[in-house]
Amino acid sequence: MILSKIREKYIEIRDTVISACAEIKKDSEKAARLKALWTDERFSDARALLLNKTAACLKEIRPRTGKIEAHFGTGDPYTAGRVSELYVLFYPLCGEWLEFTPDFDAAAMDGKADIRGRIRMFVLLEAAVKIFLNKKIRYMYKKTREILGA
Repeated sequence: MILSKIREKYIEIRDTVISACAEIKKDSEKAARLKALWTDERFSDARALLLNKTAACLKEIRPRTGKIEAHFGTGDPYTAGRVSELYVLFYPLCGEWLEFTPDFDAAAMDGKADIRGRIRMFVLLEAAVKIFLNKKIRYMYKKTREILGA
């Protein structure tokens, strides 16, 4: 009786591991195909256009000035410290106008923001049109959807 239960659990765990390995192998094959598509030399100009226009859009929508004051705490020093680590990631981008005050003792979440900038729709529209009209980018998009099965 105990041996049959152990055998059933073993078979269940084995089947789970086998199916997980099959999924990982399938996903790694998809990743390899996507990488091959992305690094294909036929699409180098399309890849450069896509990266340049994406960078231009990100530069355009970035706020120019602002002031954000945030006060955050979880009540647990460990988790508050982990959240503070995320702030360190964003400091090079917006450290001059972001003030983050962690509270290691009490649960708190409040803040205020004043962000100013401008978004010129022409830059975003131009990027969207150029990306949409590029045949190689559309082909890459179609192949990516085929690979992902979406």
